[in-house]
Amino acid sequence: MTPAGHLKVFVARMGREIRMDAVTRVDVESFLHDLKGKVSQTTVGGYHRSIRRMFNVAIQRGFLERNPATGIRVEKPRLPEPRLPSVEEVRRLLEYLKTHRPLLYPVVVTLIFTGARLGEVLTLEWSRVDFTAGMLTLVRRKVNDTHRLTMAKPLNEVLYAIWMEAGMPKEGLVFLGKTDQIRNRHCMFLSFKRVVRAIGLSWLNLKTFRKLA
Repeated sequence: MTPAGHLKVFVARMGREIRMDAVTRVDVESFLHDLKGKVSQTTVGGYHRSIRRMFNVAIQRGFLERNPATGIRVEKPRLPEPRLPSVEEVRRLLEYLKTHRPLLYPVVVTLIFTGARLGEVLTLEWSRVDFTAGMLTLVRRKVNDTHRLTMAKPLNEVLYAIWMEAGMPKEGLVFLGKTDQIRNRHCMFLSFKRVVRAIGLSWLNLKTFRKLA
Protein backbone atom coordinates (compact mmCIF):
# COMPACT_ATOMS: atom_id res chain seq x y z
CA MET A 1 0.00 0.00 0.00
CA THR A 2 1.17 3.55 -0.75
CA PRO A 3 1.65 6.27 1.91
CA ALA A 4 -1.60 7.85 0.69
CA GLY A 5 -3.35 4.53 1.32
CA HIS A 6 -1.88 4.36 4.81
CA LEU A 7 -3.22 7.82 5.60
CA LYS A 8 -6.69 7.03 4.27
CA VAL A 9 -6.92 4.09 6.66
CA PHE A 10 -5.65 6.22 9.55
CA VAL A 11 -8.10 9.06 8.83
CA ALA A 12 -10.98 6.57 8.57
CA ARG A 13 -10.00 5.20 11.99
CA MET A 14 -9.72 8.64 13.62
CA GLY A 15 -12.84 10.08 11.95
CA ARG A 16 -12.88 12.88 9.40
CA GLU A 17 -14.29 15.42 11.87
CA ILE A 18 -11.42 15.28 14.38
CA ARG A 19 -8.92 18.14 14.31
CA MET A 20 -5.27 17.24 13.67
CA ASP A 21 -4.16 18.94 16.86
CA ALA A 22 -6.58 16.73 18.80
CA VAL A 23 -4.82 13.51 17.73
CA THR A 24 -2.63 12.21 20.57
CA ARG A 25 0.26 9.84 20.79
CA VAL A 26 -2.08 7.32 22.44
CA ASP A 27 -4.33 7.48 19.37
CA VAL A 28 -1.43 6.69 17.04
CA GLU A 29 -0.11 3.91 19.29
CA SER A 30 -3.58 2.37 19.53
CA PHE A 31 -3.98 2.47 15.75
CA LEU A 32 -0.61 0.78 15.15
CA HIS A 33 -1.30 -1.79 17.86
CA ASP A 34 -4.60 -2.75 16.20
CA LEU A 35 -2.76 -3.40 12.94
CA LYS A 36 -0.67 -6.16 14.50
CA GLY A 37 -1.78 -9.57 13.38
CA LYS A 38 -3.70 -8.07 10.45
CA VAL A 39 -0.68 -6.95 8.40
CA SER A 40 3.03 -7.74 8.46
CA GLN A 41 5.36 -5.97 10.86
CA THR A 42 7.03 -4.32 7.87
CA THR A 43 3.67 -2.85 6.84
CA VAL A 44 3.06 -1.57 10.39
CA GLY A 45 6.36 0.28 10.10
CA GLY A 46 5.22 1.73 6.78
CA TYR A 47 2.03 3.07 8.37
CA HIS A 48 4.03 4.65 11.17
CA ARG A 49 6.39 6.42 8.77
CA SER A 50 3.51 7.73 6.66
CA ILE A 51 1.65 9.10 9.68
CA ARG A 52 4.80 10.69 11.13
CA ARG A 53 5.55 12.39 7.80
CA MET A 54 1.99 13.71 7.53
CA PHE A 55 2.26 15.42 10.91
CA ASN A 56 5.73 16.75 10.08
CA VAL A 57 4.31 18.44 6.97
CA ALA A 58 1.54 19.94 9.11
CA ILE A 59 4.17 21.31 11.51
CA GLN A 60 6.21 22.76 8.64
CA ARG A 61 3.12 24.58 7.38
CA GLY A 62 2.33 25.99 10.79
CA PHE A 63 -0.77 23.91 11.56
CA LEU A 64 0.75 22.02 14.49
CA GLU A 65 3.45 22.46 17.09
CA ARG A 66 4.11 18.83 17.92
CA ASN A 67 4.09 15.47 16.20
CA PRO A 68 2.06 12.82 18.07
CA ALA A 69 3.72 10.04 16.05
CA THR A 70 7.23 10.95 17.23
CA GLY A 71 8.87 8.75 19.87
CA ILE A 72 6.75 5.70 19.15
CA ARG A 73 8.85 2.55 18.83
CA VAL A 74 7.66 0.10 16.23
CA GLU A 75 9.00 -3.43 16.52
CA LYS A 76 11.22 -4.31 13.59
CA PRO A 77 10.47 -7.50 11.67
CA ARG A 78 12.76 -10.43 12.31
CA LEU A 79 14.85 -11.21 9.29
CA PRO A 80 15.19 -14.85 8.28
CA GLU A 81 18.53 -16.52 8.84
CA PRO A 82 20.66 -16.21 5.69
CA ARG A 83 20.91 -19.36 3.62
CA LEU A 84 24.50 -20.53 3.42
CA PRO A 85 25.96 -22.86 0.80
CA SER A 86 27.23 -26.28 1.78
CA VAL A 87 30.81 -27.41 1.22
CA GLU A 88 29.64 -29.38 -1.79
CA GLU A 89 27.84 -26.36 -3.26
CA VAL A 90 30.93 -24.17 -2.80
CA ARG A 91 33.07 -26.85 -4.48
CA ARG A 92 30.64 -27.05 -7.40
CA LEU A 93 30.63 -23.27 -7.76
CA LEU A 94 34.42 -22.99 -7.78
CA GLU A 95 34.82 -25.81 -10.28
CA TYR A 96 32.38 -24.14 -12.65
CA LEU A 97 34.07 -20.75 -12.26
CA LYS A 98 37.52 -22.17 -12.83
CA THR A 99 36.38 -23.70 -16.13
CA HIS A 100 33.89 -21.17 -17.45
CA ARG A 101 34.70 -17.85 -15.70
CA PRO A 102 38.46 -17.85 -15.01
CA LEU A 103 38.54 -14.07 -14.40
CA LEU A 104 35.83 -14.31 -11.77
CA TYR A 105 37.23 -17.42 -10.10
CA PRO A 106 40.08 -15.81 -8.05
CA VAL A 107 37.82 -12.97 -6.92
CA VAL A 108 35.26 -15.42 -5.54
CA VAL A 109 38.00 -17.48 -3.86
CA THR A 110 39.20 -14.31 -2.13
CA LEU A 111 35.67 -13.45 -1.02
CA ILE A 112 35.13 -16.95 0.39
CA PHE A 113 38.35 -17.09 2.40
CA THR A 114 38.36 -13.49 3.69
CA GLY A 115 34.70 -12.58 4.19
CA ALA A 116 35.52 -9.24 2.58
CA ARG A 117 33.20 -6.94 0.68
CA LEU A 118 33.50 -7.00 -3.10
CA GLY A 119 34.81 -3.44 -3.16
CA GLU A 120 37.56 -4.34 -0.68
CA VAL A 121 38.67 -7.25 -2.83
CA LEU A 122 38.61 -5.32 -6.11
CA THR A 123 40.81 -2.58 -4.61
CA LEU A 124 43.27 -5.04 -3.05
CA GLU A 125 46.88 -4.13 -3.95
CA TRP A 126 49.98 -6.31 -4.17
CA SER A 127 51.70 -4.19 -1.52
CA ARG A 128 49.19 -5.62 0.96
CA VAL A 129 49.78 -9.26 0.05
CA ASP A 130 52.69 -10.82 1.97
CA PHE A 131 53.47 -14.31 0.63
CA THR A 132 56.46 -14.72 2.97
CA ALA A 133 54.30 -14.30 6.09
CA GLY A 134 51.23 -15.73 4.41
CA MET A 135 49.25 -12.62 5.37
CA LEU A 136 46.86 -10.32 3.56
CA THR A 137 45.73 -6.83 4.62
CA LEU A 138 42.30 -5.53 3.66
CA VAL A 139 41.53 -1.82 3.55
CA ARG A 140 38.00 -1.53 4.93
CA ARG A 141 36.63 1.83 3.86
CA LYS A 142 33.21 1.36 5.45
CA VAL A 143 34.70 1.21 8.95
CA ASN A 144 37.82 3.16 7.98
CA ASP A 145 40.48 0.71 9.12
CA THR A 146 42.71 -2.13 7.93
CA HIS A 147 42.29 -5.80 8.72
CA ARG A 148 45.25 -8.19 8.55
CA LEU A 149 44.48 -11.89 8.28
CA THR A 150 46.17 -15.17 7.49
CA MET A 151 45.69 -16.46 3.96
CA ALA A 152 44.21 -19.96 3.77
CA LYS A 153 46.17 -22.31 1.52
CA PRO A 154 43.68 -22.22 -1.42
CA LEU A 155 43.70 -18.40 -1.37
CA ASN A 156 47.49 -18.25 -1.10
CA GLU A 157 47.86 -20.57 -4.09
CA VAL A 158 45.42 -18.63 -6.25
CA LEU A 159 46.95 -15.25 -5.52
CA TYR A 160 50.48 -16.60 -5.93
CA ALA A 161 49.63 -17.93 -9.40
CA ILE A 162 48.27 -14.51 -10.43
CA TRP A 163 51.33 -12.79 -8.96
CA MET A 164 53.75 -15.01 -10.86
CA GLU A 165 51.83 -14.59 -14.11
CA ALA A 166 51.87 -10.80 -13.66
CA GLY A 167 55.67 -10.77 -13.25
CA MET A 168 55.81 -10.61 -9.43
CA PRO A 169 54.72 -6.96 -9.12
CA LYS A 170 55.26 -5.06 -5.87
CA GLU A 171 52.50 -2.54 -6.42
CA GLY A 172 49.24 -2.12 -8.30
CA LEU A 173 45.87 -3.82 -8.18
CA VAL A 174 45.69 -7.58 -7.78
CA PHE A 175 42.55 -7.96 -9.88
CA LEU A 176 42.73 -5.97 -13.10
CA GLY A 177 40.13 -5.66 -15.82
CA LYS A 178 40.81 -6.10 -19.51
CA THR A 179 42.00 -2.48 -19.80
CA ASP A 180 44.28 -2.76 -16.73
CA GLN A 181 41.77 -0.76 -14.68
CA ILE A 182 39.75 -1.70 -11.63
CA ARG A 183 37.04 -4.20 -12.49
CA ASN A 184 33.45 -3.03 -12.77
CA ARG A 185 31.45 -4.18 -9.75
CA HIS A 186 28.14 -4.19 -11.61
CA CYS A 187 29.56 -6.43 -14.34
CA MET A 188 30.92 -8.75 -11.66
CA PHE A 189 27.49 -9.07 -10.04
CA LEU A 190 25.80 -9.78 -13.38
CA SER A 191 28.41 -12.36 -14.35
CA PHE A 192 28.08 -14.10 -10.99
CA LYS A 193 24.27 -14.22 -11.24
CA ARG A 194 24.54 -15.93 -14.63
CA VAL A 195 26.89 -18.50 -13.11
CA VAL A 196 24.74 -19.38 -10.10
CA ARG A 197 21.66 -19.71 -12.30
CA ALA A 198 23.55 -22.09 -14.55
CA ILE A 199 24.46 -24.40 -11.65
CA GLY A 200 21.10 -24.21 -9.87
CA LEU A 201 22.13 -21.93 -7.00
CA SER A 202 20.24 -18.81 -8.04
CA TRP A 203 19.69 -17.80 -4.39
CA LEU A 204 23.42 -17.34 -3.88
CA ASN A 205 25.00 -13.88 -4.17
CA LEU A 206 28.43 -12.36 -3.61
CA LYS A 207 27.45 -10.95 -0.20
CA THR A 208 26.63 -14.44 1.08
CA PHE A 209 30.32 -15.18 1.54
CA ARG A 210 30.61 -12.55 4.29
CA LYS A 211 28.23 -14.63 6.40
CA LEU A 212 29.91 -17.87 5.36
CA ALA A 213 33.34 -16.67 6.48
